[in-house]
Amino acid sequence: MPGRRQEMQSNYRRYDIYALIHKGLRAYLSHVLLEVGRTDWRDTANRTASIAAVRELLTVFRIHLTQEDRVIHPAMEARQPGSTRQAATDHMAHLHAIEQLQDVASTVDSANNYNLESAGEWLYRELAMFVSDNLEHMAVEESINNRVLWETHSDDEIIAMERAIVTATPPEHMLPMLRWTMPNLAPDERALMLGEMLRYGAPAEVFDGVLAMMRALLPPKDWSKLTVALSTN
Repeated sequence: MPGRRQEMQSNYRRYDIYALIHKGLRAYLSHVLLEVGRTDWRDTANRTASIAAVRELLTVFRIHLTQEDRVIHPAMEARQPGSTRQAATDHMAHLHAIEQLQDVASTVDSANNYNLESAGEWLYRELAMFVSDNLEHMAVEESINNRVLWETHSDDEIIAMERAIVTATPPEHMLPMLRWTMPNLAPDERALMLGEMLRYGAPAEVFDGVLAMMRALLPPKDWSKLTVALSTN
């Protein structure tokens, strides 16, 4: 059965598989870019933390891309051949950029004191280009890809794609996505997303862990709205 998020979206548009996750990914990209930009590269702890943040971001994005390639793009191609050409080209470029950024991060990690600041600036600029490319790509997905999906698939079929992606994502990689998505949603979206976790059988320990994470991250007013919304579901 369609979830409440589908009902909410149907008031004004079709089910949008990209809407919520892209809010999280945009926030995640922005956060890491800002952290790298303010890094003191001569401070070992600060440098180590920033490099680790970049590597985790790149891992999350690699998984995100491969899941879309595995689930969404084949479904689009099956009903409208050639419809993923631009998105697939973008994904190949992004995977190449991820490899390059991993190499740059390793260079910064092994740089001597004399080269640290220039190496750190190099990482920052390469990451900024990666962020820019991904922001543009997400806009393409939200316009071109959504149009294809809506013309060729029902909302139930699109929801099934989303569930297939979520189910196949390992918990250790899902948590960073949830950490950046949940706090950056509108209150109704956040409550509905958590409600769907319960409705579709998320283990109690997983749900409780996400709820604890939200309590730590949300401002008191947003946490209060969430608890009220969950109590009425």
